[in-house]
Amino acid sequence: MRTVWFVFAPLLLVQAISVKLKETSDTLEDELGYKFNDSTLLQDALTHSSYSRHNNGPLHLLGVSIIRASVYKHYLAKNRDATKEELEAMSSSLSSTTACARRASGLGLDKLIRADVPVDRKSDKVLAVAFHVLFGAIAMDGSADQAMSVFWKIKSSAVI
Repeated sequence: MRTVWFVFAPLLLVQAISVKLKETSDTLEDELGYKFNDSTLLQDALTHSSYSRHNNGPLHLLGVSIIRASVYKHYLAKNRDATKEELEAMSSSLSSTTACARRASGLGLDKLIRADVPVDRKSDKVLAVAFHVLFGAIAMDGSADQAMSVFWKIKSSAVI
């Protein structure tokens, strides 16, 4: 009987982790107001490079670009005479490590990021990268416009 338990215990653990990941992914998608068509993009977005070679690194640059483009578009729509310096200052403020880490924490990303033990999931840098990556993942899953829309929803949220 013990042999059977040793064979099935790892499978049960994997199933339990999969169910928990699905529940937390659903909660995050509810917070974002965006449902991923490709759940592997969300899994990759929540995976630090220390954890797996399938991680959020490739989506990071896209996410940062989405946030910056979103800020530029938003503020240019309000003021077509805005200077490059004004747009850069606004973009830097809204995409800073501190601002993005605060929003990531508000979304509970510190509890969702998969990383190896030495990585501090609550550090501003890790949280900010995870926040940036979400928008790269949304852009890849849907569109840049959808990612921009989700960014402004989160930015405007009273919770974050």
